[in-house]
This record gives sequence, structure tokens and C-alpha cells, in this order.
Amino acid sequence: TNGSCCQVKNSQLEQGGGSIRVGQEGDVVLVQRSMSVLICELLDDMNRASDEVNALELQGSKVQQRFRLRLAHWRQHHQDLHEQHGTKTVEHANRFLEADEALQVAQGRVQATLQGVAASEAAELHRAHEVEHAKALKAFEDARQSAQHWRGKVGDLKLENILPSVRLLRAHAAKLASDHRRIPLLAEQLRASKGSYGSAMAELEAISNSIHASRSQAVGAHMLEFEAACLVN
Repeated sequence: TNGSCCQVKNSQLEQGGGSIRVGQEGDVVLVQRSMSVLICELLDDMNRASDEVNALELQGSKVQQRFRLRLAHWRQHHQDLHEQHGTKTVEHANRFLEADEALQVAQGRVQATLQGVAASEAAELHRAHEVEHAKALKAFEDARQSAQHWRGKVGDLKLENILPSVRLLRAHAAKLASDHRRIPLLAEQLRASKGSYGSAMAELEAISNSIHASRSQAVGAHMLEFEAACLVN
């Protein structure tokens, strides 16, 4: 529904296939009845929007509180890790994990392209799969060398000791990033729900004003009729 649906026309109002004119006796009651469905719909919209606003405000508050707690935890863990192992060692361990993740992806790509080569029968398609497989092998070798490089920077023993803590730190960072993305989305949803509530409220106010104007018009018409009757008598 929109605001125009709530406006009472002074000329004519459709009602069950017939029409009535505002100002005739009993018209105000008929106008109110014709709007009862719209009013119920608007009230439902307001209640639904109000529930959404309350739920989103609560959810947003919980996410923000969780974000602050996770951020404090991450900062403390980050500080402890750097103090215990040194900033360079932590950075090199992070680079190793990134290279190792790239290595796993590259390995999967090698296997997939190899299956494509084996499954292709047409010569042109077979050559295309071989090209893709060669690229995958190159990416795999680059990732393997990178992982070996950063492993050598840290050392096998030290890397084995620090990796659990670095993985935990990276997991905290991923959760922080997820909450950080979610907070503005919840805020946008909250603004939309508040907008829906405000629109429904405005339409109800327009209906109220229309009904009030119709009543005033009806009363004025009756007064004119009464005055005319008095003059005749």
C-alpha cells in the first residue's frame, strides 16, 4: 500500500460495485468501513516492523559486544605471541601458512586438471586440458618453493611450536572480520525496518486526518440542511 490508498476522495468512493458521495448521510460510516482492511494491514505492518526493529537492535548489540570482546582477546593474544617469539618470526610463520594454503589449493588444481586430461578424447580438447595442467603444475611448484622458503626462515622446530598459536590468531582475525562485515549490514536492515514502521505510521495518520475531514464535512452538511429548514419554516 502507499499514501494515495489512504486518501478519501471527496467526489466518489467505490464500495462493493456501487458509489457514495462524501457529505451524504451515513457516508462517514461507509468510508470508515471501506478503510478497515487497509487499517488492519497497516497495523500488521507496524507490528511486524516494530518486532523487526526490536530483534535487530538486540542482535546488533550482541554482535557489537562480541566484536569488542574478540578484539580485546585478539590484541592480547597478538601481543603475547609477538613478545614470546618475536615479530619477525610471527610474520614469517604467517607467510608460511599463506604459502601452505596456496600449496593445498594448487595441489587440488593439479589433480583436477590431470583428470581433465585423462577424460578428454578429442585432440583439441585434450591439448587445452594439457595447457591447463601445465599451468597448474607451475602454480604448484611456485607455492611449494614459497612454503619451503618461509619454513627455512623460521626453522622446523620453531615453526612446529608456533604454528598452533598463529593458526589460533588467524582464526580470531577471521571471526573479527566476519563481525565487522555484519555490523553495518544489521544497521542497514535496522534503518529499513524503522523506515517501514514510519511509513505505516504516516499512512495511518493520513487516514485519521481523512476521516476527521469527512466527519467535519458531514457535520457541516447537516448544519446547512438544518439552517435551510429553519429558514423555510
